[in-house]
Amino acid sequence: MQPQTRLGDDSFVPADGHGKICCTHTCKGPAETGSEDVFVNNKKAVRVTDTGVHSTCCGPNTWIAVEGSETVLINNLQAHRLFDMDVHCGGPGWMIQASPDVFVGDGTESAMSDAKKTGKALVEICGGR
Repeated sequence: MQPQTRLGDDSFVPADGHGKICCTHTCKGPAETGSEDVFVNNKKAVRVTDTGVHSTCCGPNTWIAVEGSETVLINNLQAHRLFDMDVHCGGPGWMIQASPDVFVGDGTESAMSDAKKTGKALVEICGGR
């Protein structure tokens, strides 16, 4: 089981590249969306399709949670946990902060796996965000 991520917890990307020489660098930033009615340590619980932001030399950029628990759903969306994958605007990253005392289900399923299975575009699976 892995710790559950919450609103404000950071995601990290080791090499956020946008095709610009200035933009191959590390960055991190917090989750900005989460469940409206499920809270972990008094913060909104983060789910697959929730989003975050990070700042870099190229301006503010976004990320989306794409991987989560196979066994735990929050509002019909997979619970997003420590070390689950996010897609930053310039590359893949993962959550580096989470609850110190709330742990969520085994196994990992991703929106990318769903895209592969269904043939739908990732943006369609993630609700056009």
